[in-house]
Amino acid sequence: MSNQYVFPSGLRLVINKIDTARSVSVGVFVAAGAGYENEFSNGLSHFVEHMLFKGTTSRSAFQIVEEVESLGVKINAFTSKTITAYYTSSLDSHLEKCVEILSDIYYNSVFNKDEMNKERSVILEEIQMGEEDPYELCLDNISTAFYGYKGPGQNILGTKKKIEAYTPLDIKKYFNEEYIPAQTVVSIAGNIDESITYNLVYDYFERFAKQGTVAKQKQNNETPSFEEIVIDKPNEQSHIAIAFPGLDIFDVDYNALKMASNLFGGGMSSRLFQSVREDLGLAYNIFSSTSAYLYSGVFIIYLATNLNTVEQSVEAVKKEINKVVDLGFNEGEFLKAKEQFKTSLALRMESTHSIMLSAGFNLLIKNSLFQFEDELSDIDAVSLTYVNEVIKGVFSKQDCAVSYVGKKLGNNVKILLNQE
Repeated sequence: MSNQYVFPSGLRLVINKIDTARSVSVGVFVAAGAGYENEFSNGLSHFVEHMLFKGTTSRSAFQIVEEVESLGVKINAFTSKTITAYYTSSLDSHLEKCVEILSDIYYNSVFNKDEMNKERSVILEEIQMGEEDPYELCLDNISTAFYGYKGPGQNILGTKKKIEAYTPLDIKKYFNEEYIPAQTVVSIAGNIDESITYNLVYDYFERFAKQGTVAKQKQNNETPSFEEIVIDKPNEQSHIAIAFPGLDIFDVDYNALKMASNLFGGGMSSRLFQSVREDLGLAYNIFSSTSAYLYSGVFIIYLATNLNTVEQSVEAVKKEINKVVDLGFNEGEFLKAKEQFKTSLALRMESTHSIMLSAGFNLLIKNSLFQFEDELSDIDAVSLTYVNEVIKGVFSKQDCAVSYVGKKLGNNVKILLNQE
């Protein structure tokens, strides 16, 4: 059962008390990500994430990790298109230490110039690794192909040119603008006393918060561009991603779309896997997925195949698209997908880490509490009719975006998709 508290500063706290657990997970979620950045700030959300582990006024970078690891605490962070999150998982007896350390890096990071230059090199290596991995490069580029280099189309890591140019002043300015209480959620799940937990967050977070902050209006530029990005690489495999307009995160049919994606290309029994890989032997890796943002969403099909079988593979994907548009999924497929979603939800509810993440995300992005029974009811409310209507709507759009990484083709993938 999730309970929410709003402090005078605007900081929000969500608590999930789980009596059967012996662990506790603590997360600090900030509404900062690549999808909210602009041409002057792209990559700074991720850069700040790195820097918050590089020393505070009371701890060095080594002391941060040494102190948590000596207690068996797991600490990590991630940056996405819409969120930067810092989190710990530990025995319930270490709750206060985890809250205190996360508070220390949130409020007291020093952004040392030498440490920044080290992390600059690390991030540049991270970018280089992504550019050399055709799978990662293809999937990174599909967002840009769909949205253009704006909003969610921007790379989370930024570009080499931008990372090389950022100064300590840029980092601190961005941090001060984005890391404010009104844009922050603390999420805690596990074997905890709710009153004690509330007081800990007050003592270590609210007591140091700047009062009266107002959340910035997040301007996601999410208008599709429907481009095709082709990267000529001498790979043995050709990597292809195709993106269609999906649904935004608040759409009542988003659960139906997730089920449709699962049935179409989400597992080993899915339409794409069985047809393109098992029956035709054209691709080792093929799947579909869906991502949702505040004002839009994207439905992606990915496959990797030999250069000589690109046309045959694209034709096979087209055939499955046309088949599902014309005939839809059947009752047996639909019931399978519903059971898979229920099972996945139930398994997440057995992990304090997963509950902490779900609760923090929901409150920060959707401004709603994550409740197991509500989520289960939402899954039960999905009908086969909704699933078939939503997947037909996705594939009935007039255009798509394409990302291709591999040796040059005679025709681009968009032409292959539009050929009758």
